[in-house]
Amino acid sequence: MLRAVTEDFAAIEDMEVWGLRDSRLADFRLTRKEALVRSAAAEREEFQRLADLCDWALIIAPELDGMLEERVEWLMNAKAKMLSPSGEFLRIAASKTRTVEWLSEFGISVPVGVPPSGGSSKPPEGGTPTFVLKRDDGAGSVGMQLTHNRETLTPALSQGERGKYRLERFCPGLPASVAVLCGPAGNIALQPCEQILETGTFAYLGGRTPIPLPLAERAKSLALAAIAAMPPTTGYVGVDLVLGEQADGSQDVVIEINPRLTTSYVGLRQVCQQNMAQAMLDVACGRLVDLSFREERVEFRADGCRL
Repeated sequence: MLRAVTEDFAAIEDMEVWGLRDSRLADFRLTRKEALVRSAAAEREEFQRLADLCDWALIIAPELDGMLEERVEWLMNAKAKMLSPSGEFLRIAASKTRTVEWLSEFGISVPVGVPPSGGSSKPPEGGTPTFVLKRDDGAGSVGMQLTHNRETLTPALSQGERGKYRLERFCPGLPASVAVLCGPAGNIALQPCEQILETGTFAYLGGRTPIPLPLAERAKSLALAAIAAMPPTTGYVGVDLVLGEQADGSQDVVIEINPRLTTSYVGLRQVCQQNMAQAMLDVACGRLVDLSFREERVEFRADGCRL
């Protein structure tokens, strides 16, 4: 993903790309200039130095333990403009619970949350309820579990940990994602991707695109409705959802909103006939863009390699 987005920005005329690299990592030989980081303190110092030299800053970091929010905060007084979500949008999207509570207030379908233990949970017709346990600040399916018995699932968590997790009813269907480019002139949904997840843990293994047209239209419509319900933002946002069995979309739900670049970028850039980094900048600047995608099936792994 890092290589893909770096190459796309570097391909823009008169564009110079800078980035940070942990000094313990090998040189990725990216088409950019780099500042080496040798300590946590140096990371913030170099980050802010570059942010004062650049016009735009794109932050790619997981929501886990506040890592994304912390680095966005570093940019608040910098010269560079944000090409990533920030402010109230980021505060909401960085929490699974805040996201579903916010979206449900605007009538967007989301998974039903349940208490971690005790209370009643009416089973669905014809079967036993299935639950998903996830980190409230999760990314990449870290810490997710699937169970038919919540009473045996949550006691393994300490009292302090329970507040960091969300338990919700499992939503069956096709897992999909829609990347949305956000900006002051409006939001643009890109071609939807199917997500390939590991059974039971929901570990993200990769994705494929395109998906059948009726499903794609439902996915784009729901994703745009979800983003429209959120506070305004700028940049690339990923909307994860599940498309249910009903053709009218009545069982479709938004699972979460990723306030950052997602792995789907590596697959979408291979079928997009325009430079997606340029499109991201154009939308952020309030310009309208028209993106088109080749009718070519692409499957990619979580590490970005095409299959």
